[in-house]
Order: sequence, then C-alpha cells, then structure tokens
Amino acid sequence: MVCMNLFSKQFRAGSSFDVWSTVLRRFAAKSSLTVLTFRHSLYSQKKGQLSIQEYLAKIQGQCDTLLAVGTNTSNQEQINIILAGLPVKYESIRIIASAMNVSLDYLTKMLTDSEARQ
Repeated sequence: MVCMNLFSKQFRAGSSFDVWSTVLRRFAAKSSLTVLTFRHSLYSQKKGQLSIQEYLAKIQGQCDTLLAVGTNTSNQEQINIILAGLPVKYESIRIIASAMNVSLDYLTKMLTDSEARQ
C-alpha cells in the first residue's frame, strides 16, 4: 500500500488504473521517439567510404533494428533509401533502378557488379 501511495503522488493518480495508464503513456512516448530516431538514422545513411557490401549490411541492420521495435521497412522503401545514399558515381544505376522498378536482390547485384568493375 505504501508503494501505491507513493506512485499515486508521483503520477498524481487516484487509482492503480490511473498509475498504469500514466506509465503506459510515458513508455509509449519514449518508444515512438526511439522509432523516429531509428528511422531518421536509416534515412540519413550515406555510402561514404563504405564498400557496397558494408553499406547494404548497415542499411539491413538498421531495418532489422526497426523491425525489432515493431516497424517494418518494405523492400521498396529499402531500395529508395539505398539509392538516395549513393554518391554521384552511381548515378547511372540510380536512374536505371528507379526507371525499371528493380527488386532489392537485383539492385544489390547491380551495385556489387559496378563496384567490382571500378
């Protein structure tokens, strides 16, 4: 009962239902912020000095992290993110992939083949 009185004062709640409702709202807000932070990190990912394999693995890892917190990233969304983070030297692949609506596997093959030729 002392615990409930302490929680009631802390959360300004009159019942255990009010306390739990407040706790759930606070955790939900934190969870939403976490998802937004992960999404921002994913969308701001750039290839930079990474190899294509490292770049794709990093994006896949971030998508997996989002999936772990309950947010799915579609293959098309992953393709768009990958293409947006590529440097100018991959512009031809970006144009072709966008025009042809390629699959994620095919885009991966195009990028690894291009990197191998450079």
